[in-house]
Amino acid sequence: DVMSTESAAPDQAPEQAPDQNRPTHDRVERWMDFPGVSPQAIWDAVGKFAMIDAWHPGVEACEAVSLAGEPHRHVTVKGGGGRILEKLTHNADMTQRYEIVESPLPVEDYKATIHVFAHEGGTRMFWSSTFTPTAPGAEKVVAGIYESGFRGLREIFGR
Repeated sequence: DVMSTESAAPDQAPEQAPDQNRPTHDRVERWMDFPGVSPQAIWDAVGKFAMIDAWHPGVEACEAVSLAGEPHRHVTVKGGGGRILEKLTHNADMTQRYEIVESPLPVEDYKATIHVFAHEGGTRMFWSSTFTPTAPGAEKVVAGIYESGFRGLREIFGR
């Protein structure tokens, strides 16, 4: 099963000034265990930044692009969900970090990490992000993206 923690900003009271007593970033974390599957097998699937469409069922297509010499990807979301431009900031030692540059998602300053590691005779994949929500429900949107990705990996690895 997908495990999770979320820390969402509390609702603002009408009398409060904008952003007063409100965290600047929200955080969403999800992880899934893959018993009997090697970390390398999971990393071989998720570590290829421009191949998220090979394992994430919510992604229709993904195209690698280089902008100002930096690796990026254009992600086309299934069902007319638009396109997301993401920049890869780290991809080594079974850890990938990326940030959203342009997106229809209700988030700003989105930075995410995927980390794959050995755990109890199998593998655990941890996917987390911090961001500033731009609309109510942003945490649920991000969590749904992660949970859908884990379902795709579970189908591939049969666990």
